[in-house]
Amino acid sequence: VTLAGTRITETAPARNSIDDRYTVQYTLTTTGDYVLSIIMDTVTSPQYRWHIEGSPFSLTIVSSAAVPEETEATGQGLVSTTAGEEASFVIQTRDEYGNIETDLPVVGIGDRVVATAQHKQVPTEQVAVSITRIANETVRYDATYVATYSGLYDVTILLNSFVVGSGPIEVEVRPAGTDAASCVFDGPGVAGSTAGTPGIVQLQAKDQFGNSVPDEANDFFLRMFCHSGRCREEYDDDTPVAITDTDPERCAQAGDPCTDRFKSFAELDREDYAGFYEGQYYVEVAAVYVLRVDLGGLFVGTPSSVLVTINPTGFDHDKSIAQGHGLIEGK
Repeated sequence: VTLAGTRITETAPARNSIDDRYTVQYTLTTTGDYVLSIIMDTVTSPQYRWHIEGSPFSLTIVSSAAVPEETEATGQGLVSTTAGEEASFVIQTRDEYGNIETDLPVVGIGDRVVATAQHKQVPTEQVAVSITRIANETVRYDATYVATYSGLYDVTILLNSFVVGSGPIEVEVRPAGTDAASCVFDGPGVAGSTAGTPGIVQLQAKDQFGNSVPDEANDFFLRMFCHSGRCREEYDDDTPVAITDTDPERCAQAGDPCTDRFKSFAELDREDYAGFYEGQYYVEVAAVYVLRVDLGGLFVGTPSSVLVTINPTGFDHDKSIAQGHGLIEGK
């Protein structure tokens, strides 16, 4: 007896003397199509090397039941993804010999494949994974999920309640792009300042899901517009107020505040809080201003502006004036 050109019996099969039948046993561990030949091997027989009736036979070897130890999962969705975007991966079920599962009811129609994505630091952030069985002679499972909370997740895949592979797979979910409306700005300068004293404004860049965005490619700029008071003498509603100090000595002493661009905490040599920035304004005219933060032509934050009051400094006799009819020489 030969199978795919390889002899699988070294001696004649056992003969059953009752019904004159021979029993042949063989074991294959690789799926595929085979040719089974049964031939006469008696040298003295006139039918030596003749096939028996029907030989050679065509055989198809299918997989045995899928097992979690050999089943594998691959795809970018098991490496990294971006918040709000669909991530995907493929689960390829295999039997104990590593064969891809065959699409036959007797093999694996009852298999149950499930997966979960669990945030490693936030227990409440568990993402459902959608799984679709794809059967076309062989079987695989296509998986997709969408995570909106950035950070590291453990993706666990189960085959019939047993963990696939060596255990959970760590996946990084990156923040989405900066969303102007979701950014937050605050700091002491938002509450106001005094004329000639810099006002500090801090900004946190966020995506639409509230995740901090650590590496915003564009620059944030501080903008102020006149709302009411003495600034009306020089500015209308739509003209940005000059808010940078022009004195080089003061700029150097204060660590270069002579810019309206926000700087990241890393640029300021502070503890690196990802997505945090700081800017400042400097105005010498006491008035009420509209403060905004500009990102590529969009004003960030919700609301996108606040009113800040710049108070006058203390009494300066050199700049104070006295007016009135009582100061005119009378008769």
